Formats: sequence, structure tokens, C-alpha cells
Amino acid sequence: MGKWPVASVVVSSFALVSCAPSTTPTATPAPIATVAVEPAPQQEPPPAESDWQVTTPIELPRSSDVVDGAMSQVLIPSQGALMLDGLPVPDLEALSERAREIAAVDDHRGVVILADRDVAYRRVVEVIDAMKRGGLERFALGVSVVKP
Repeated sequence: MGKWPVASVVVSSFALVSCAPSTTPTATPAPIATVAVEPAPQQEPPPAESDWQVTTPIELPRSSDVVDGAMSQVLIPSQGALMLDGLPVPDLEALSERAREIAAVDDHRGVVILADRDVAYRRVVEVIDAMKRGGLERFALGVSVVKP
């Protein structure tokens, strides 16, 4: 078996090399193409001491804007029972049933989810799924505003 001649494509400061068997062991062709590539823009990493920050600008409704339907609140504590509109709910099945009762009266009602910071994300999704099974589809996540 002979040596492998090398053909390369130069991309910026990197060389992409491909090899193929040949009976001409000493032939080394010149690069077949040169391509200029701009580096990707640098992104700043999030601040190390921050938990999670949303910096997407949003347009909040003005006080004269009308929001259809009332909002229910679900509190998800790190320990203890869920609370729906100030009343304890023993489990997800009972939460679905209460959501069904609310949806029977107002199927456009929104639900604000307020979860303790120590609650696993999976638990928040389980609560949303239970409310969906009950017929409610509009959800918002409540957060505490932290001043820098």
C-alpha cells in the first residue's frame, strides 16, 4: 500500500484535509480552494451571581386596556399543599377537578402560577398539565421583581 496524497481546503486559519489512496505516493496537490469565514459574534455570558433574567422587552397593557376574564392563582410551595385561589388543593387530580369547575363558568380564565424558587421545574409543568386537563389553557408565571 502506498502513501496517501493530501488535498486540503484552507478555511481562514484552519485546514480541512481529505485523503484518498493513490498509486502516486509523492504527489501533493495544492489547496483546491480558499474560503474566508467571519468569526461568530461574541456573546456576553450571563452574570454569574444571577439566577435567571429575562431581558426581552415586552409591551404591558395600559390601564385603559381591558383584559378579558379574571385570573386565578395557583401557589406551589416548596412544602405543603397547592393553593388555588386561596384554597388548599390536596393533589393534582383535585386541581384538575377544580380547574374543570372554573372552566365550566369561564373557559377563558387565565391562571397565574406562583412557585417557590425551590420548586422543581417538573412540578410546575405537572401543575400546568393538571390545569389543562381541567380545561384551562391560559397561563402566566408570576415572579418577584428584584432591583439591581
